[in-house]
Amino acid sequence: MRVCITAVENRTADIIQETRKIHIRKKNDSSRSQNQFSNPDGLKQQPVAQTHAQPQIHTNLETQLKASRDVAMAMAAKAKLLLRELKTVKAC
Repeated sequence: MRVCITAVENRTADIIQETRKIHIRKKNDSSRSQNQFSNPDGLKQQPVAQTHAQPQIHTNLETQLKASRDVAMAMAAKAKLLLRELKTVKAC
């Protein structure tokens, strides 16, 4: 019985660690994209540059939204797997 519980605890720790890595990657990608569109000199941008950047920002936001959805789906799949493993432990 203790072996089954230890296996589930180890798997749970792996899932938590993997989820943290995904969140860190997501944050890094988000900060990179924000830095890409910021003006490092603090000068006002020309309206032409702003209108050009808006479609790119919109596309970037769509990409971030899709990435968030993918992360949520992966977390849900991991939760289902964990629940199955817990049911297996209860059967031990």
